[in-house]
Amino acid sequence: MWRRSLVRKGKLEKTEFSTARLMRVLALETYWDTSPDDARSVRGLLDTVQQNRSGVVVHHRLFSSKRDLGWYLEDSWPGSPYDVLYLATHGGDGALEDAWGQGISRSWLTKRLAGSCENRVVYLSACGSLSGPLGGIDTMRDAMGAAVLAGYAEDVEWVAGAAVDLIALAALAEANHKGWSTPPAEVLAAVSAMYPDLANRTGFVAR
Repeated sequence: MWRRSLVRKGKLEKTEFSTARLMRVLALETYWDTSPDDARSVRGLLDTVQQNRSGVVVHHRLFSSKRDLGWYLEDSWPGSPYDVLYLATHGGDGALEDAWGQGISRSWLTKRLAGSCENRVVYLSACGSLSGPLGGIDTMRDAMGAAVLAGYAEDVEWVAGAAVDLIALAALAEANHKGWSTPPAEVLAAVSAMYPDLANRTGFVAR
């Protein structure tokens, strides 16, 4: 997936085009409110990445409950061809929440993703999803076997979070498309280095 290193001094450098495999994204998004009038969705930013970065395929699914999410994680993710698991939910204090406000703890996620994320990216787009000591985040990543675990340590305003998600996913897609050997964690570290104010404002974490 990641074939040629092109991160130098915190910057993403350009390279000649080369054919690479598709980057497949499984995007699981909760309903943000139980009201039928609430039309918020990350679908727009995912469509932007898919339309503007060659070789990206996004499968977007909505879920309402923790139980629904568990079904996707246990039945649709293991052994699948997806490279990125992107979860977009409410969150806070180191946990996610479903549409009904039920907590989805990191230990619950880790149990369901344990050993199924080798060489893959797990991206938790939720307020405070990765708050707390970095050692705990590293332990979670290692238990999953993920190449990188990304998310937010702070409460995130919608537009700021969408901006970070768009930049980060586009950077990963471009890296994959151009055949980079740079590990995903280094790609996302370079994103933080290029947009430090935005990264600091949202508490963006990639381990």
